[in-house]
Amino acid sequence: FDNIAKSTNNAIANAFKISIAAIAAFGAIVTVTGSKFEQQMAMVGALKGLKQTDQAFKDLENQARKLGATTEFTATQAAEGLEELARAGATVEEAITSSDSALVLAGTSSAGLADSVQLLVSAQRQFGLGADESTRITNVFSMAMRSSLLDFTSVREAMKFAGTAGASFGMSIEETTAS
Repeated sequence: FDNIAKSTNNAIANAFKISIAAIAAFGAIVTVTGSKFEQQMAMVGALKGLKQTDQAFKDLENQARKLGATTEFTATQAAEGLEELARAGATVEEAITSSDSALVLAGTSSAGLADSVQLLVSAQRQFGLGADESTRITNVFSMAMRSSLLDFTSVREAMKFAGTAGASFGMSIEETTAS
């Protein structure tokens, strides 16, 4: 009977040790993930000249967290998208407004966030559209890719030339993309 008790105690002790190790490993993963997010947000803040205590910084951070919770992208990836928007010269408000559309475009086109942001911002500038038109732009490009043989790279390359020409002739983004 003593052998059974010792075996049971050893099994419980080993299970406890394994559980503690698993919890510690999970904690380390969460810490690293959180650290990467914080580093990414610090980069966004630096690009916009914001401190972590500024409300605008908190708004950007909340947007990244929201997108991380509601899209296929993580909060860190959403923060990378915000960084790209900041690098493209978007204001805090424009970055918040455009960020969800940039992630949708990246997801539907299988393109990277940086490329999606660049295409989105380029189209905004070419056609004189504001950040509030980001969903429209994303829908136009997504539809073009779904209903033709065009992929993201084709649309991006076509818009480098056709976007500027179409806009200068007064064509809408829909008309230019369909051409």
